[in-house]
Amino acid sequence: MRLSIIIVLSAIFIFAAESIVQAQDGWSVQLEPMWMDVYGYDEHVGDIVKYREEFSVDGAGNITLDYNATYEPINLNMKDKFTLRGEAIYRKNQWGFGLSGWWFGTDDSKSGRVTTPPEETTLTGYIYYQNGVRMWDHTISPLYNELEDSYMSPVDYWAEDKLEVWTGDLFLSRTLAEKKDSFANFSLGAKLGSLKIKENLGQKQRAFIYDYDYGCNFDNHVSLESTSEANYGFMAGPVLGFEGKVKCQKFGIEGFINQSVLFGKVEHTGLWEDIDDILWVDPATGETVFHDVYTGEFSFSKSKRVALPVTELKLKVAYYITENVSISCGGFYSIWWNAPVAPKYSVPGDWVAGEGSGWRLQKRTLKFTGLMVGLAIRFK
Repeated sequence: MRLSIIIVLSAIFIFAAESIVQAQDGWSVQLEPMWMDVYGYDEHVGDIVKYREEFSVDGAGNITLDYNATYEPINLNMKDKFTLRGEAIYRKNQWGFGLSGWWFGTDDSKSGRVTTPPEETTLTGYIYYQNGVRMWDHTISPLYNELEDSYMSPVDYWAEDKLEVWTGDLFLSRTLAEKKDSFANFSLGAKLGSLKIKENLGQKQRAFIYDYDYGCNFDNHVSLESTSEANYGFMAGPVLGFEGKVKCQKFGIEGFINQSVLFGKVEHTGLWEDIDDILWVDPATGETVFHDVYTGEFSFSKSKRVALPVTELKLKVAYYITENVSISCGGFYSIWWNAPVAPKYSVPGDWVAGEGSGWRLQKRTLKFTGLMVGLAIRFK
């Protein structure tokens, strides 16, 4: 990042010492396919927790109890994907008008099943296991299930994140200094954009007891799920930038840096659900005698105005096939500073608000990094 800034600003100061000549008038269009990734929103959403306890008694009656728990992280790493950046600029003398923009969408998901092996009997005692999933800052024990050899329910879990972003610039530019096929420009304009982030976490278990009451089997399908979103809608704000190009024969170095602030409103929403879907089943016929559903919900909604700083820079090396056609390769970097993201549901103690359970707002600095190839055409 620092190297790119130094190169762009150095080009500006070099050209400032040169005599300004008439600009090359007309349109120039650039198409830049990018392979982009985002950093700053890779999430640790939970852990697979495996507990092991070994009890033994030796011949002298001495008791030994060894126990440990291991944690396997459940991480969501947003995928790098293909996207496109475009730019069109019209120049007349030392002035120019242009527009540029890019978009990016990515996601990641994880799912699985965690099972508990049955208790083992040893010559001197036993080995006991209990495997579950930790989510929402809370270690959730598996439910009692007489259908399983371990009497503990398997846990099915899932986690998914989605991110969508777009941005565009409308700007006027003024040439600060220029030589043949090389220049340094200053630009001022408006940046438009939007950002949306969604997250979904959940797990399911089953509690089952034979002949629990009145000759009926108790069969409870339990699901815990949180769904949250940060939606920025439409944002706009000023953008200030510098652009430079240095060309030597068939090769050139081009780059820009701009800074903007996007003003808008972010809508935070969230829903936490705890569902017990209970069946009372006749063991003789398998028919449902009673069916009860209990649902606990904790919703969240908050609207907040934001002023989001965005820094962008680009640096690339170009090869000029003709005077007006070039191909290039390089890098692009866009930083969205301290961006509010999807809220998180947290259960630090018991499952009640009085113990601290509830929704938490979060902020992250999102860094969009792209490797690009480009095609530029200038129309006289």
